[in-house]
Amino acid sequence: MARGLTPSQPAVYNALRTLTAQIIRRAAIPERVVAQELGVTQGMISGTLNGRMTSAVTLMEIARVIMSAISPDDQRALQEELDHVVPLIRKPRR
Repeated sequence: MARGLTPSQPAVYNALRTLTAQIIRRAAIPERVVAQELGVTQGMISGTLNGRMTSAVTLMEIARVIMSAISPDDQRALQEELDHVVPLIRKPRR
């Protein structure tokens, strides 16, 4: 299980992470550009997308940043995954 996530969150988080990474590769968006937009290192973007780091906030921000640079179909798919993640992440842990 990903550190810091409750038992119900890893599958949803990983689905968003995987889709985001696939879209970034398909759209040829450099991780460096995403990192500059977010004010973080390229290593943080790479680590989040590759699953070495677990950061729901960073992952949601990456998705937000790339939204305007991807196809309408990818935008829809990414928004659907975000719609699944946001309620789970905002739900307080018990």
